[in-house]
Amino acid sequence: MDLNQFESKLAAVIGRPSNLRPFVCEGSPLDCDVFIVGYNPATDVPGDWWRFWRQGYGFQEAVWRPEYLASREDGEASRTRRKAEKIASAFPSSRFLICNIDSRPSKRQADMPKPVTRPFDTFLPLCRPKVILAHGNEAREHLANHPAVVGCRHLSRIPNADFDAVLSSLKQRLG
Repeated sequence: MDLNQFESKLAAVIGRPSNLRPFVCEGSPLDCDVFIVGYNPATDVPGDWWRFWRQGYGFQEAVWRPEYLASREDGEASRTRRKAEKIASAFPSSRFLICNIDSRPSKRQADMPKPVTRPFDTFLPLCRPKVILAHGNEAREHLANHPAVVGCRHLSRIPNADFDAVLSSLKQRLG
C-alpha cells in the first residue's frame, strides 16, 4: 500500500474535512514502527485535521504542534504527551505515531464512555507497526489480542519506576 491509497482509505472513514484526530506523526504513518495508543485525545485542536496532511508526505506534526499547544489552557503539552515524547526521544532511530482508539477529542474520558474505534481499527492493519504501546485499561483491552502490544498504565499516571520498565520493554521489542 502506498501513502495515497492510505490517505483515500482514511478519508473514506473519517471524512474530509474532519474534526477527528486519528493520529499524529511526522511524515507517513506507514513508516512508523512504534504506535503509542491511548483512549481518546484530551485536547481539541479546532478545525480540519487534514490541514496538517500534505499529499505525498503524510502528517506534519511540526506544523500541528504549535496549534496543539495554543489549544491548551496552559500552553504546555499534556502530561501524557510529554511522556509519549520522552519515550520517542529515547528511541531516535524509530518512527513514532501517537494515536487513540477513539479519535474524538474530549477533556474527560467519561464524556466518551463507549469508544468509536472505526478510524483506529481501519488504519492500524494498514500500518503494521512493530510495537504498540497501549496505555490505559481501555486501550490495553481493545488491543489485548494484538501480538505487537506492550501494555502499561495510562502514561499520565505511570510512576517513574514503571515508566523505566516500559522503556526497557520497548527496547527489547525494538531490538
